[in-house]
Amino acid sequence: MDYDKNVFTKKLLEEMNKKNNVKAVFSFLSEEKKNKFANEIAGKFSDSGLHKNNYLIYNTVKNSLPETETKVSSKKFLAGIQFEVERQLDIAPSQFKNDLWEIWECINDELKKIFLEYFDEEAVSKDGYYYKDIDLNNPDETFINAMFTSNNIQCDERLSLEVI
Repeated sequence: MDYDKNVFTKKLLEEMNKKNNVKAVFSFLSEEKKNKFANEIAGKFSDSGLHKNNYLIYNTVKNSLPETETKVSSKKFLAGIQFEVERQLDIAPSQFKNDLWEIWECINDELKKIFLEYFDEEAVSKDGYYYKDIDLNNPDETFINAMFTSNNIQCDERLSLEVI
């Protein structure tokens, strides 16, 4: 249960590369960007000392559940760990949370840059949505391929740009 920054970074990258639609938005980022963000997050955790609460988190959850639910693979146990980690983050120092927020804003900025490779920042409808006119006589194949996919990334298909 000791904190290992390299293990934590590796686990963050595994989560960022998972092929489910909740985390799939990270598939738009380059490996270099994902590594950068994972290292920054791991560094903030290392610097904050929050990893020292690992035993507290584990024992709090383990002691709050019936013995039959304390297996590490138990859904209730994993949900309890997630809840307790979130609680620990809620009571973490403001500077730590601000640092994480800045990293999140950088990730969003990178995703916005990718989005704006396909859309004109000025082409916004009255109801606030970006739009792009497609000339049917000369269609923008790159845009069409990026925008209209089945989002089936489990089968190695590209995620649709609309999720950004």
